[in-house]
Amino acid sequence: MNTAFSQGELDSIRDFRRNSKSIGLTLASNGYVIDFQYCKRINGFKSRSLTASLAWIKSPKEIKIYNQYGSQSKFVYGKLNHFFALRLGYGQQIELFSKADDRGVAINFHYKIGPSLGILKPIYYDIIRSNSQKNYISTERFDANTIQNAGQIFGGAPFFKGFDELSLVTGVFIKLSMDFNINKKPKAINLLETGVIIDLFTKKIPIMAFDSQKSYFLSLFVSYRFGMKSKKILNLQ
Repeated sequence: MNTAFSQGELDSIRDFRRNSKSIGLTLASNGYVIDFQYCKRINGFKSRSLTASLAWIKSPKEIKIYNQYGSQSKFVYGKLNHFFALRLGYGQQIELFSKADDRGVAINFHYKIGPSLGILKPIYYDIIRSNSQKNYISTERFDANTIQNAGQIFGGAPFFKGFDELSLVTGVFIKLSMDFNINKKPKAINLLETGVIIDLFTKKIPIMAFDSQKSYFLSLFVSYRFGMKSKKILNLQ
């Protein structure tokens, strides 16, 4: 059976059937995230999504300071490890409100779940030590038993110090969010996304020496997402 479509109807079908690829830059309540997302259309209102992201998870007690000796190397007193999370997510995007015209706003709901891999990178400090003859600088990890105040720290050691001591911890994450698209170009993605992310790991994560360790993290976030939609259209035959 042959079906006739007007040009406007074809444009509407073409819009509904576009898959998309996008990059998200995220500011979270406990750090930063960058991700790549691919969405494949299921029908006019739903898409399956696959996401790969890298998150830098921080403690709310982190405060960067300078030392009292004039060094320009900032450091966080009492920090034990940098903590990163690689997340692979699978979920759906559900269109709640369509964009009727150039002045409208499209709103989508997202949910994702998947495995995450936590990466702990030890932090080193340049510590001021002394012996009977002179003061000297010793590069060490933070130890509350021997480093009792920030005045003993000359500065932070180079970031890549400790990369040969990485440790891994497995986990899962859940992400719930909504996005708001006011972009006027039908093929472009240019939107804001906001929501919540919950990370659960198999053991407690040591980030700060003077903070309680926990195996879960809950963060609120806002993202700017940009990308493009493909030209794939519905098979009309």
